[in-house]
Amino acid sequence: MISVEGRPAILVTSPDRPDGPPRFFILIDWENGRIAGIRDFLLADYVMDGVDYVPS
Repeated sequence: MISVEGRPAILVTSPDRPDGPPRFFILIDWENGRIAGIRDFLLADYVMDGVDYVPS
């Protein structure tokens, strides 16, 4: 799991290039220790151009 602009997230790479750059990310919202929401950016890969992410 990583942090995208301070929020828990998962980076997704291409199955053809798993060690390549991430193609998009999925934000995970937590509430009371449970997943409360999932928001993926599969069709908005342009957001990777301006996002800051760090391993958590």
